[in-house]
Formats: sequence, C-alpha cells, structure tokens
Amino acid sequence: MELLRLAPAGPSADMRRGLRAVRVLAWAGTPAAKAVLEKLADGAPDASLTREARSALARWK
Repeated sequence: MELLRLAPAGPSADMRRGLRAVRVLAWAGTPAAKAVLEKLADGAPDASLTREARSALARWK
C-alpha cells in the first residue's frame, strides 16, 4: 500500500477526457474539427491539451 500511495498520480479524468476528445477531432478530419483543434492549440504553451492539439494539427498537414 505504501508504494501505491507514493506513486505519482496519472492524469485526471477530465484531462483524459480532453485528450480523447483531441484524438477524436484529429480522426474526424473535418473543417469544424480543425477549427476546434486550432482553438485548443492556442492555450497555455505548457498545458498537455495544448501540446496534444498542436501535435494533432502538425500531423494534419
């Protein structure tokens, strides 16, 4: 039990949900999905969701 308590916590449920949403938007490949990804990519530079959205847009090209 001590190891579990000391282990670093993974991403929160909200973060996992957001990351899945980015993957779905990238998979969808529609102009509307790209617009949402572009909005997400304008977020805080060191935020995971921003980095994922930027990565998805880079793969898009």
